[in-house]
Amino acid sequence: MPPQEIPIKAHTWLLEFKKWNMVQPKTKSDGVQKWRKPEKGWFKCNFDGVWDEHVAGGGVGIVIRDAVGEFVAAAAVKMEGITSAMLVETLAAREAALLVQQWRAQKVILEGDALLVIAAVQNGENVNHGPLGHLFNDIRTLLQPFPQWKAKSVNREANFVAHRLARRSLTLEQSVSWFEEPPI
Repeated sequence: MPPQEIPIKAHTWLLEFKKWNMVQPKTKSDGVQKWRKPEKGWFKCNFDGVWDEHVAGGGVGIVIRDAVGEFVAAAAVKMEGITSAMLVETLAAREAALLVQQWRAQKVILEGDALLVIAAVQNGENVNHGPLGHLFNDIRTLLQPFPQWKAKSVNREANFVAHRLARRSLTLEQSVSWFEEPPI
């Protein structure tokens, strides 16, 4: 590895270590957090990324629902050349921001289980993001047209559908999107 890549690789490993070793607060006595519909007038866009280090690939799952909890759209995006879990989670947030732009929503919530990604998107200007900084800037730029937006962290159980779509994307030949009718 060239010497100039060592700090980037070390930073990536640190972010991954923090992601996998961070304790998320439990919201109920049994520790299970369920998906909740957004408030009236809001769209909620859940996203997740999965990484398969053996094939240097990853997958992204996205599901968008309205304030009633009804399905709006979903996507399973296959990705190649993925070098870390943090990278695919960040790309998942970016893909989610791209997909949600197709609706004329005024209020959008990006929701995922990657706490570091959510924090970087929500608190953008105040954090040094290292080699992924340009992706976080892209995400915030994609969200700027929305009068109101926020990024929220949830646990895996509350993000189950997006996680299943991300896992499914690893087996696909190409990326798939669904509109109006949810995937079976």
